[in-house]
Amino acid sequence: MDVFAAAGLQKPDISLLSDEFLAEVRELPQRNLAVELLRKLLNDEVKARTKRNVVQGRAFSELLEATIRRYRNRAIETAQVIEELIALAKEMREAQRRGEELGLSEEEIAFYDALESNDSAVAVLGDETLRTIARELSDTVRRNATIDWTVKAAAAGSFGEAQAPEAEAWVAPNGRVSPAPGLFVAQVVGESMNQRIPNGAFCVFRAPVEGSRTGRVLLVQHRAISDPETGGSYTVKLYERVSPDAVLLKPQTDVDGYEPIEIQASADDLRVIAELVEVLGVLS
Repeated sequence: MDVFAAAGLQKPDISLLSDEFLAEVRELPQRNLAVELLRKLLNDEVKARTKRNVVQGRAFSELLEATIRRYRNRAIETAQVIEELIALAKEMREAQRRGEELGLSEEEIAFYDALESNDSAVAVLGDETLRTIARELSDTVRRNATIDWTVKAAAAGSFGEAQAPEAEAWVAPNGRVSPAPGLFVAQVVGESMNQRIPNGAFCVFRAPVEGSRTGRVLLVQHRAISDPETGGSYTVKLYERVSPDAVLLKPQTDVDGYEPIEIQASADDLRVIAELVEVLGVLS
């Protein structure tokens, strides 16, 4: 159901969300419809904002979820949840103006918010230094535009369809990798490769994989893979061709319980996604 049409209202752009529109919502006679209208509007904005500014997106997502949860658990009345959602909408609107007030672009404010979320960084460095760092990070990413420095999810272990990678945040390169097409950053989780990749480390991968694959750490997909850590069809392992028709995906770990994954693989069954280029480390 189109809740905006049902309420007789045009869906607004939240960046232009006016006090007049919010007043109209507040006065709707269908109170439950007003709640649903605000929830949908704010939820759509949270999704869009998370793509631009992870810290802001997550913060507003938590506030929205907490408010709706209390409403559905009957901890607050309909009139109160409407007021709280309207207040959240205004807070989102004001958050869009922070960059202008701080003299930062949209990309720079995303870095600034990430830095500011670390209390010790604020205390030690101060606001002006954080702004300078945010500008420098944004400039670094802009100059290295051929690398997708957004963080994606991967596993050692694995990730399957239920854990499809999504952009989560930005990381700055260590400087050992030259910008090139096909590079991306993924966070690798699990202990099965901990001699090469610490659990939770961010790594640079390159796709496609060219030349011999044996002896290289690869991100691969196969429908027969059920990795013991996360059970998906993707995994990060040391690749070894043991026969023309068989591949061994070997863990490199000091933790007991991890066995090589042997696959009777044809070209159609096994998909090599990317190769490990550099371990950036676990970022705090």
